Amino acid sequence: MIFEDGLRFTEQHLWVKKFGLTDYAERAMAGREVYVGITALFKNKLTEDRMWYVRVGKKISRGQSAGIIYSQNMHMDIIMPLSGTILQANMDFLKPPFWSNTITEKNWIMIIDIDRPGEWNELLVPAEYEKHFNGLSVK
Repeated sequence: MIFEDGLRFTEQHLWVKKFGLTDYAERAMAGREVYVGITALFKNKLTEDRMWYVRVGKKISRGQSAGIIYSQNMHMDIIMPLSGTILQANMDFLKPPFWSNTITEKNWIMIIDIDRPGEWNELLVPAEYEKHFNGLSVK
């Protein structure tokens, strides 16, 4: 399995990625802007009738709830992977290519302007995430 640099995971099944230049080019160039999405392992647990929200504009510490995802069979808090401010929510998150199980610039749930870049190193690298969840695919 091939992963690009700038990709990390959380134990709560979120991926965190630095995509580079975006609408927020200055923050991206400074390494402060990251995209956050949910992994295939979590997506596969969701049924139809999905809803979600994140607290856009709020400054939230790592480990605190940034929002929630609801599904017919479950709900899950979106735990902030890094301390910072939620800049934007992806309103097309639950539309295709949501089910594509690939990490792209289109299937993210929020963009964060991180306050503590050192927290990046505390996230799981892809090999650690796969090992932690018994080698299940995280594409």
